[in-house]
Amino acid sequence: MVLKGGSIARLSGALLITIVAVVQWAVVLERSWAAIWGWYKFYGYGGGQITVGTNTQILFYILSTFFVCVGLKLSRLQAQDDRSGRAVQKLCYTGALLLVIGMLFWTIILISPLAVFR
Repeated sequence: MVLKGGSIARLSGALLITIVAVVQWAVVLERSWAAIWGWYKFYGYGGGQITVGTNTQILFYILSTFFVCVGLKLSRLQAQDDRSGRAVQKLCYTGALLLVIGMLFWTIILISPLAVFR
């Protein structure tokens, strides 16, 4: 299989989207675990939340939305370009889907009593 310049760029984009999704999930799971542990450890003492910055959360959602859009666009371009790149198309789409699910999961944590905004 010989890759053309556009195919290499799309494969790189697919890998970038996947790496961003994995990093996002690592951060979301770590912060969720910290919130649940803090709630368990300090339940009844008036504490136990994690403190999150408002600007950080805005940046999180802006960047996540950007990478979701890039992943979906790359997935659509790969589908229109050729049929041999189905794996790259699925990688882009799966990465974008994982980003959306991560955003929804993090939103649930933020609106729960486990998080406090500063």
